[in-house]
Amino acid sequence: MTESPQREAPAPDPRKNTPAEKSALSERDALIAKSTLEKIRMFSGIVLFFLAAYSLIVTISYFANLSHDQSALLGADTDPFVYSNVGGMVGAWLSHFLLY
Repeated sequence: MTESPQREAPAPDPRKNTPAEKSALSERDALIAKSTLEKIRMFSGIVLFFLAAYSLIVTISYFANLSHDQSALLGADTDPFVYSNVGGMVGAWLSHFLLY
């Protein structure tokens, strides 16, 4: 019987997996992760800012139209034209929930 020729393992490529490339890859990954985290923080901050501004506006509107909005809320009227709040029915409910 003839012996099958043994293949030699290829020599490792000295350009792959060098410590310098590993650190460059990890630095790049860290920058991408940091950038993504900053984008999420910025988006969350903008959303919370507009939610707070909306809450402030509908609460001030609730105070300006207190008797009308409160009677519509407590009477469980679902007609959107009954509410005098700037935010409509949702604004009246939100401001009533925040205040009471």
